[in-house]
Amino acid sequence: MDECITNPPTSIELPFVRVLPCTSAEDLLCELRPSHVRWRSDPFNATWLFRGQGVTDAPKATLWRAESCSIVGQMMAAVRAEIERRCPDPLASLGSCAFEIGPSKSRRTFEQLPADARRARERSFAFDVLTEISLLRRFWEVAERAGHAVARPDWLQGSAIMNDERLQVILDAQQGHREEMFEQPLVAIARHHELPARLIDWTTNPLFAAYFACQGPVSSDGGISIWAIPREWMVRLGNCPLREYRPPRHLLPRLANQEGRFLWQPNAHEFYAIQGRWPSMIDSLEEAWRRAGTLQPSLRPLMKLTLPMHERHRLLELLWHERVFGAKLMDDLDQIAPTIYELMSVDRLHS
Repeated sequence: MDECITNPPTSIELPFVRVLPCTSAEDLLCELRPSHVRWRSDPFNATWLFRGQGVTDAPKATLWRAESCSIVGQMMAAVRAEIERRCPDPLASLGSCAFEIGPSKSRRTFEQLPADARRARERSFAFDVLTEISLLRRFWEVAERAGHAVARPDWLQGSAIMNDERLQVILDAQQGHREEMFEQPLVAIARHHELPARLIDWTTNPLFAAYFACQGPVSSDGGISIWAIPREWMVRLGNCPLREYRPPRHLLPRLANQEGRFLWQPNAHEFYAIQGRWPSMIDSLEEAWRRAGTLQPSLRPLMKLTLPMHERHRLLELLWHERVFGAKLMDDLDQIAPTIYELMSVDRLHS
């Protein structure tokens, strides 16, 4: 396209996030093109990961933002109510703290809380973990019944009835072996097919991220956002709170079309222990950025590009001309009709 930015958007500098507000779809597209010098550094390996959202909030696992999504909230509330009926006191059989807190500073902060507050936080944490596991079990059971072969992790083996013994196994697993527990094809497949999970979808293609930003729920503040994180954060930043997970591509061929990756936060439970809530990715990165010290000047900041919601349809139209549309990304004939409807709605806006 020959239409490009005449007045580049002004960036707003934050400690480790550079915000780039765009006022038009054309401006955003020019900033996001993979050929932009900002994203080019290694021709053979993607050096940035991108995530598009229909909100301007910091990226956060769907499992932990039920308050912003009524369907997710209703689903989790129903599962949690069932668990509470079967196992009203999930910590009764545990002789130790439900949290495995690493740094001594974090442990001291948690231990300074009143005993009742610590126990209440542990109980809420245990219910959240059990809700997550129960959702994954349900996904596996329905997939199995529908004839889809999805491997079941060891910690989902055995009885589906939640009792003290099953609870102990699950909490022990999530404490000592979080990587083995959540870096699993089942978790990735479930998340990729809309189940709430702690894995967060990202892509190495900024235009794909822009498309998905237009597909999410409408933001209350009227904007969409595309987040970009340099992969060097996960390589060079000591004790980085993010991990990247790439499941086997043959299990998720659609993920290959979308150049997809997953990021997640192995130590989110420590933040929960101190703050009483699950962290966004910015929450997790903030302390790591402070600890980085002398690395800060050489680490590229995260990027956040924003666009007013009223430019959404124009962006979809431009992405169509860039050969980025739903039926292609999903590699599914069922997406062709929605793509046509989408394009027709864009045409109506311009007629």
